Amino acid sequence: MIDDKSFMKLSSEVRRTVLRQLESYQKASPRKLHPPGNSFNEPSIVLPRSRRLLRSLGIACWFLPEWLKWEIILQLSEKPYSLDFSSKGLEISLELRCLVESQEIMISYVSYFINPRELFGTILQEDLLEALKNIRVKEKQSGPVKKPIRRKGYKDKGSWRLPHRRLEKFDFTFIEEQNSKELKSRIYLLFTKIFLSKFREERKR
Repeated sequence: MIDDKSFMKLSSEVRRTVLRQLESYQKASPRKLHPPGNSFNEPSIVLPRSRRLLRSLGIACWFLPEWLKWEIILQLSEKPYSLDFSSKGLEISLELRCLVESQEIMISYVSYFINPRELFGTILQEDLLEALKNIRVKEKQSGPVKKPIRRKGYKDKGSWRLPHRRLEKFDFTFIEEQNSKELKSRIYLLFTKIFLSKFREERKR
């Protein structure tokens, strides 16, 4: 368990490193990573897909501007990164979920599982800069209202079958895939609950 003094020191170092990288990047790209001027249209934010870049954003998000911070938290917490358990999908999904649960849990996770040399030498340096570079911020365009097109007859003319034709056989492969996906989703949610409760208990001691 990390003691309070080490916890505060690590948190301060992470914050200082992130703010320094953000300032450096904003000077190099002054038109990027600023809240859109039109407050009526919420920005559409597209995050990079790389696990390494998302990990750096999960750590850094707590010290980024509010409008960007909450979008990163929302996108990384609403669904698992991958359910391909054979390719470490569970481990990666759990890691990203822990990083965006709270600032305290993020610092605890980093202190347990990430080497300081990797954290400050790679993740919060080249990975974070690359992640900031690959974030796309676009304003949602509110165009004119589209009027419904009136048509005569049915719009779909290709799916109807003659009464004497038999229906296609049910695809049991699809059912198996769905059941497997749902099982993996439940496993992910269970492990997430266990991980988060474990970190919360550690911080209370």
